[in-house]
Amino acid sequence: MSNHRFSIKFVVGATLIITAAVFISDQISYKHFIVPYLQNIQYVPQLWWVMIFCPILLCVILVGAKADNIPEILVASIATSVACRFYLYLSAIIDQPGRLKSNALEAPFIFWTAGFLFNFLIVTICLMIGWSIAKLFKRIRGGMINRK
Repeated sequence: MSNHRFSIKFVVGATLIITAAVFISDQISYKHFIVPYLQNIQYVPQLWWVMIFCPILLCVILVGAKADNIPEILVASIATSVACRFYLYLSAIIDQPGRLKSNALEAPFIFWTAGFLFNFLIVTICLMIGWSIAKLFKRIRGGMINRK
């Protein structure tokens, strides 16, 4: 595949997989381990956020390993960021637990601009990490095959 093209199949697949990971993490981890304690604590401990986000970031890194090129990663990052923003927006609109004080409702401009950019950067960085690791492994594996 050319370095200036991207696969629609990868972009759609990456968007669906990563958004599903966010949905599953939100529905299982966030709602069961954090939301029940929100009334009893002043702030959510950092370790709890690590527990919520590590599976998502690992998923994004693994998806990035399947990317062919950087334009593919950038388009997938944009699509994924939009999908995740819509999920969080819908969660706030339908009053999902833990979303009552959401920027989606209280500061929509920040939610759709700064929130989107932050989402985009995190997804892009993680996809690039996965892509770089996959390229490194291919290079190492190729070098080992050529030595035989």
